[in-house]
Amino acid sequence: MVVRMHARIETIVKCKLRVKRMAGFEANKIVVLRTRAKLAVAPSITRANYIRCARAELRTKLMDGVENSKHIVKKCNFMEKLILLKCMQKVLGKAHQSRISTSSSAILSHFSIGSLKLNAMPSLTPEEIREFGNIDPSTWHDKKHGSGDFCSRAKVFYGGLPGLKNFKWLTANCDAPSSTEVMDRAAANGQCWNLIWFHNNRFEGCTAAAMDGAASNGHFFSLEWLHLNCDEGCTTGAMDGAASNGHLKVVIWLHKNRPEGCTAAAMDGAASNGHLKVVQWLHENRPEGCTTAAMEGAVLNSHVKVARWLNENRTEGCSTAAMDSAAGQGYLGAVKWLKENRSEGCSPAAMINAASKGYLDVVQYLLTNVDQQATNAAISAAAENGHLLVVKYLHENRSEPCEPDAIIRAEQNGHSVVVEFLLEHEDYRLAYEEETSKLLAEGRAALTQKVYHLFWVAFLVFRFIPQMLIEFFLPGKSPARVEMETRIRAEEEASIREKEEPRLRAEVAASIREDRQTKATIQAEEEEEMRARIRAEIQDSVEDKIRAEIRVGLLGDDLKKQI
Repeated sequence: MVVRMHARIETIVKCKLRVKRMAGFEANKIVVLRTRAKLAVAPSITRANYIRCARAELRTKLMDGVENSKHIVKKCNFMEKLILLKCMQKVLGKAHQSRISTSSSAILSHFSIGSLKLNAMPSLTPEEIREFGNIDPSTWHDKKHGSGDFCSRAKVFYGGLPGLKNFKWLTANCDAPSSTEVMDRAAANGQCWNLIWFHNNRFEGCTAAAMDGAASNGHFFSLEWLHLNCDEGCTTGAMDGAASNGHLKVVIWLHKNRPEGCTAAAMDGAASNGHLKVVQWLHENRPEGCTTAAMEGAVLNSHVKVARWLNENRTEGCSTAAMDSAAGQGYLGAVKWLKENRSEGCSPAAMINAASKGYLDVVQYLLTNVDQQATNAAISAAAENGHLLVVKYLHENRSEPCEPDAIIRAEQNGHSVVVEFLLEHEDYRLAYEEETSKLLAEGRAALTQKVYHLFWVAFLVFRFIPQMLIEFFLPGKSPARVEMETRIRAEEEASIREKEEPRLRAEVAASIREDRQTKATIQAEEEEEMRARIRAEIQDSVEDKIRAEIRVGLLGDDLKKQI
């Protein structure tokens, strides 16, 4: 990808990261290459659109690839030195221009990049750049505030960038909650000054993911600061990540200063990524060991020196997946090494993988030196992807009778040349014609069955339905209509009875209870009234008797006085 460094500069510098294909070589070096006075920036360096992500990408590769060798460029002329320096200053950013010397000795000999690690830029993902970018939050806050957790995620994004201008603005003007993820992201991105500010001015704190991220990305200053100032600690993921990414200094520091240790994933990751020194150190100083994934990853990524060392010093070995994967990637050297040094061999998937990708040399080696056969599955895989040379070779050395699957797959994917080649051979053509005839016969049978069903459906429709409609809608009730009405009426009555009978029974029972209660009340009132009447009559009779006795007594007294 070409990046124009300046409009007036006609010669463009090409910084190419020369990466050795096999593992165990010296550290990567950045080399200035002259190609007909026209140079360009290699995709392996930039990989992006010359924005923050691109600068961070190159900075990370500069620090990881140059720190060990200390050599920036090979010998070049004065103009190339100046243009290279301009390129590095632009890519590394203005904040570090004062730390890069313009002298020839600094460019050609040694160059300290330890100071850059303190403020190393993060490796931003394209999704984050599209969503947040390096934009002043005041320009979008009013529109996007309140839309889910956008502002909270923006705080996490800005908290992991150098400088806290945007984060502070969001903190002052937005009530979206912050979380421990802010400090975790800053630690993972190596923003030590941000960590200090968060620790002194915020209350959310961090989690063990902070130290894990700092260790995994090789940010030693942030790691040490977290160890001294925070109590959250880390997990085994810290040493696992640091080992996988080749940060030996961090691995040693964690081994001496932290009790968490690591798992077998540490050596597995280091071996898979070609970090031989880390693998050797873990072997000598840690008891966790590794799994078969270590050698499998080393072989798959063409780190032959690491695979050779594991074979000589470890006992875990590998599985057939190692040669299967190496064959599928076209790594003939790795396949040969596994054949010569390991006994696991491979599975039929190795031949299929190599054939599907078109690696003819790997297919030939597997067929002649490894106990593998040219199966129909391998031929079909090669034909499906249009690899004519592989199809020809496997056809000449096939071990199974021909099947039409290869022609069918090639035809489905539009590989007409492969189809023509296969049809030229009588065995394939006969198999294809037989399969086609079989499919046609099955299709005819299925079609005949469908036509048969459709015929009977049409017969029933045109035979019975019109007569039923005529009988139902014409004036005068036919026996069929009467029978249908009777049946429908009976069904409706039964349905209504089934639905309404419980309710009616409940209502009748309730009315009966009410009547009984009413009768009992009336009877009680009548009895009470009768008792009251009887009491009144008795009282009246008693009073009359008493009056009579009094009257008799008075008359007797009067008679006595007269006598």
